[in-house]
Amino acid sequence: MPDNQLNARWLSKDDRKLAIERVRVNQQGIGNKHFKVYQLKEALTDPLTWAFAFYALTADIPNGGISNFFSQLIVSFGYTPEESLLYGTPGGAVEIVALIVCGFLGDRYGHRILISCSGLVIAILGMLLIVALPLSNNGGRLAGYYLTQASPTPFVALLSLISSNVAGYTKKTTVAALYLIAYCAGNIIGPQTFRPKDMPRYKPAEITIICCWGACLIDLVFIWWYCQSQNKRKAAFRAQPTYRKLDNQEWLDLTDRENPEFVYTL
Repeated sequence: MPDNQLNARWLSKDDRKLAIERVRVNQQGIGNKHFKVYQLKEALTDPLTWAFAFYALTADIPNGGISNFFSQLIVSFGYTPEESLLYGTPGGAVEIVALIVCGFLGDRYGHRILISCSGLVIAILGMLLIVALPLSNNGGRLAGYYLTQASPTPFVALLSLISSNVAGYTKKTTVAALYLIAYCAGNIIGPQTFRPKDMPRYKPAEITIICCWGACLIDLVFIWWYCQSQNKRKAAFRAQPTYRKLDNQEWLDLTDRENPEFVYTL
């Protein structure tokens, strides 16, 4: 597979030019593989970078715990280990539906961040059911588990935002690397919250999950606010009478912060 439009051998020269023009609007060019130290420094000092990393770390503590201990969690509802595998299956369907619906609505209404938060709110409600309902209410607690499977919607939305809201090859690579590191760290920490001494309810782990998801909601609101405020600042700058757009600046491998024409996706 070609890594950019210029290397698409099955396209004619004119078609390659048309393919390049199609991506002019994203203000990110078609790839500049030169490492730039200033972009690395900008990535490490950009609040958006650390908001992304914080979300990946905090959201994947619950993910690591639930993914590894979902069977034990369902067993704690009063089911056998064999039944736990069977009853855990619909959780995947809930996740697929949540991702498709939030993705569709986010693109349709242009508010990926806020709409993706709905999946996290549903997941928090589900975990509250697990914590609050008595052990005798097996069906209610199982329904709560199914609701928790809507939690990945913001994580997927942020993956798309790293692609669309971070510009500059070196900066984008750095942010993506930090996001992955935080993701891995969260999945390592998560299983440690499910301790044998907390059986059968695992209440400390469940409370930890609720707190992490609550912190993630605050982080998502911050990301939305920050991107919106940056768009307003850039719009005000472009509205100045002395502002002049550089010719073909879309191809200059500028970062999102240094390019006044860059518009953050919400």
